[in-house]
Amino acid sequence: MPISAPYTLQLSNVAFGYESITRDYRCVRINRNTSTMTNSIESDVMVYSLKDDSWRKAATPNVPYNLRFLGCYNTDSVFLNGAIHWYGFINEPLRNVSIVTFNLREECFSTLPVPNLVSIGIGRMFVGVLDGSLCLVVNESWGDTHLWVMKEYGIPESWTKLFSFAKLNTSVSNEHMNWNCNVLVNVSI
Repeated sequence: MPISAPYTLQLSNVAFGYESITRDYRCVRINRNTSTMTNSIESDVMVYSLKDDSWRKAATPNVPYNLRFLGCYNTDSVFLNGAIHWYGFINEPLRNVSIVTFNLREECFSTLPVPNLVSIGIGRMFVGVLDGSLCLVVNESWGDTHLWVMKEYGIPESWTKLFSFAKLNTSVSNEHMNWNCNVLVNVSI
């Protein structure tokens, strides 16, 4: 379902999850279209149902948040508690860092707050799952890395810094950190 001109830059993100009530695996595709002439952004959200073998527009057809879609940033997602999670922003210009969620049952977007990161110069962030809990890997601009875990899902006060370590001497790519926080924990301990 393409969006017509003058949108000249299109970025896409695909995420997967399982809707337990209907017992259906779903794929969510988000297309973000940016006009290079007006700098305006439009998005559309499509959901594929494995059970129905069909694509349809999501109940919430637009993304009300800024997900990190650009090639040099995190574009991966994780599925937990019936929702797909991304690292994103509540508004422009790229302020109010948040975890953006898409609930597969209700097909709506919402946000979860990140831990208090005021004293940290954020370089990159990655959302993951560690032992069944939402986790967040934060790379500081100067290189230190912190692993945070949300011990009680949806409770902002439950964010706990599990550990921090100084800048690694080796380069760790997005692929090694995005898939699962267990990978980071296993590699770094």
